[in-house]
Amino acid sequence: MKYAQLHQILLFAPFVNGESSPGVKQDLMTLRQQHHALTSLLFHSIQIPRDPTMPEAEWNDMLFQVLRDGYGGKDRQHAATS
Repeated sequence: MKYAQLHQILLFAPFVNGESSPGVKQDLMTLRQQHHALTSLLFHSIQIPRDPTMPEAEWNDMLFQVLRDGYGGKDRQHAATS
């Protein structure tokens, strides 16, 4: 996975001096915003009502895949490598 170490970066971020340069400050702000957006997406996806005709395990796998790969992620990845 491309961003498998994201949690380690987030744990280390508080120790980075954000005032060392405008670029570092902007990068830290972007990291925090993206982390907030991803966390919100994760928790809101839990609230999405499940289609009653779909087995719970299948629904969970589909949600995880969308969070991991994005909407149409595997199709887009396949198209990009073809």
